[in-house]
Amino acid sequence: MVNLEVEDRKQLITLLKDIPELATERSRQQILEQADLKQLLPMIDISGATFVAVSEIVSYLSNYGRLTYEQEALGRFLNTVKGFVGMQQQHFLDKLLTKYDMMTPIAALPAINDWRGRETVADIFEKIIGENTLRPISFLQQGLAVARSVAYIGVRSSQGCWSGTGFLVAQNLLLTNNHVLPSSDLLPGTIFRFNYEENFHGEALRGTLSARLK
Repeated sequence: MVNLEVEDRKQLITLLKDIPELATERSRQQILEQADLKQLLPMIDISGATFVAVSEIVSYLSNYGRLTYEQEALGRFLNTVKGFVGMQQQHFLDKLLTKYDMMTPIAALPAINDWRGRETVADIFEKIIGENTLRPISFLQQGLAVARSVAYIGVRSSQGCWSGTGFLVAQNLLLTNNHVLPSSDLLPGTIFRFNYEENFHGEALRGTLSARLK
C-alpha cells in the first residue's frame, strides 16, 4: 500500500491528466496492459474524463499494495508511464518511486526445498520429553498482540537496498540488529512499517502503518 502525501498525489494527478496516452479509455487500458496490470483492469473504472479516470487508477493501485516482492502496483504503473513523458516529468516520477519505496525488493522467503528434515518416521513423530511445552490456543492471540510492536525496516542507500525487522521496546524506542542499520546516516532513506503482512501470493495486505524519521 502506498500512502501518497496530499501534495504528491495532487502533482501526480496533474501530470497524468496531461499525458495524451491517457486521454481515452482505450489508451488507458493499453498502458495498464503494458505495465502488466491487465489482471486488475476489471476492478478499475477507467472510463470518463481524464482527471476522474487517472484519479481512480492512482487510488486503486495505491491501495492495492505489492504485486511481487519487488514492486508496488502503483510503482509498476508509474515506471511504465515514464516512457511517455519528458525528462522533468521522469525526474518527478523517479522521486515518487524512491520516496515511497515502490520498486524496492523486500526480504524473500527461503525456498521450501531448502528445508532438510529427518527421514525416518520415528524421528519425525513429535515427542514430549520432560516438561510439556504445548501451549493453549490463546497463545496465538497473545502472539498477535505482541506482533504489533514488530516493524518491517526497508533501507535504501547508495550502497544498495535491503530489509530487516525490529521491535518497539518503549513507546519511542525501536531495537534492531546492527546489520540492518549499521549507521545512523542511513535513517533518512529508511522506512518503518508496522502491521506489515502478506497474503499467500506475497502481496502486502492493507492496514500497514508506515513512518520515516525526520
